[in-house]
This record gives sequence, C-alpha cells and structure tokens, in this order.
Amino acid sequence: MSQKTQDTNRQQLLDYLKDNPDTLAELAAELVREQPGLLDTITRAELQGDTTIVDFQQHRISQLNQALDHHTGVRDELIDTSRSNLQTQQQVHEAVLDIVARRDLESLIGYISRDMSHTLRLDAVILCVESQGQQYPFIREPIMSVDTGSIANVFCDGRNVILGEPDEHSRHFFGPAASLVQSQALIRLTVEDAPTSIMLAIGDRDADYFHKGQATHLLRFLGDALATRLGQFMGDARSSGTEPWSSPETPQV
Repeated sequence: MSQKTQDTNRQQLLDYLKDNPDTLAELAAELVREQPGLLDTITRAELQGDTTIVDFQQHRISQLNQALDHHTGVRDELIDTSRSNLQTQQQVHEAVLDIVARRDLESLIGYISRDMSHTLRLDAVILCVESQGQQYPFIREPIMSVDTGSIANVFCDGRNVILGEPDEHSRHFFGPAASLVQSQALIRLTVEDAPTSIMLAIGDRDADYFHKGQATHLLRFLGDALATRLGQFMGDARSSGTEPWSSPETPQV
C-alpha cells in the first residue's frame, strides 16, 4: 500500500470519527464486555518528556483494576456459595423425602445408618439415644446408646442445632467414625412422648463444612421431619400393643 493511500485512509477514518464521536467508545465498550480480560492485554502509551509530571491516569487505572479484581473475587465467591447452598438444599430435601417414604421403624433406622450419609454427601450420620440405664426394645445396632444426660448437656443452652468442630465430649457420638469427623452438626430430635433425649449426629471430614454462624434452618427442617416420622412409628407400635419405651421385664430368679 502506497504512502498516499495510507494517508487517505487515515484521513477518512479521522473524518468518520469526527462525524461519529461515540463510535470508538461504543466499540471499545462492546469489546470489553465480550472480552473482560482485554484491558489487561492493552498496553498504554507512557507519558513522554518531563518525568516530573504525575501520571494520575495510570494511578486511576491501577485503582480501577484493583477494584475490578476485588469485585470479581466477591462475585465468584458469591456464586460458589449460592451453588453450595442450592446443592445442600437439594440434598436435605431428598433426605426428607426418603424419610417420609419409609414404612416402618426398621426401614427408617436402616436408611439412617446405611444410606442417609450418601444422600447428604457426608461421612457420618448417627442416631443417638440416651439409654437412661434401660434397654429400650427398639435400641439396637446401629443406633448409638449414650449415657444419661450426655445429649441433654449438649443442648443445655436451648439451641436445637449445634455446629462446629467436635470436642472431646461430642466425638464419642460418632463411634468408629470419631477420628474421621472434623466438623459436626448435632440436631436435637423432639419425638412425641419420648421419655428420653434423642439426637441426630452428622459429621464430615472437611473442617469447614459445618461452622458456627452457619444458617441452621435446613438442618432444623431435617430434624423435624425425622422426629415426626419416629414419633409416628412409635405411635404405630403402641397402637399394635407394643410399648417402644418400656424396657424388657427382668426375669424372675
């Protein structure tokens, strides 16, 4: 291309931009929207001449880039948190549906011990019952029978859900999985007519999975559903002539 042709094209471009002053800005904005990283790859002409001039433009651009990086990080964290919350909600809803689908106490206990941890994507799910020094007919493996007062002491402050790192006292609720669990959620189950304390202990190897300050409404919903179903099965057993909360009679010697 000849120099004359280049000069002509340059002049035509200048004339067009003068007649359409917003064109270049609109094009640049559109390109940046389509390619967010484009600004990072564009090199800006440095100031020439007097080096004593303070380059406020460069300072402002640097500030804007830092702000952009910060807001991008916040956005990504918010998206990740929203996805995690949605996934947790779906898992809890699935577990509640599975609980409601059980037709007898044995099936429900089996689901809690074998399948519930898979549904919730957790490492340990244990149903704990205070024995009160008695052998209730329905308490057998895999239900964890714990000492009198141990569950009541966990919820002595009135809360129904306890989150955080397991301590020396709460680790024994997880039985063989105690050494694996690094974060826990202890859920008080209020079962109708139950003369003893019952709790669902769930745990995960991820130390950050359950933590203080985390919302507990989904876990309370899960606990309420499980407690209601347990109460229904206990009532069914009572209606059929079996008292689930009565210890077996001591044989006469």
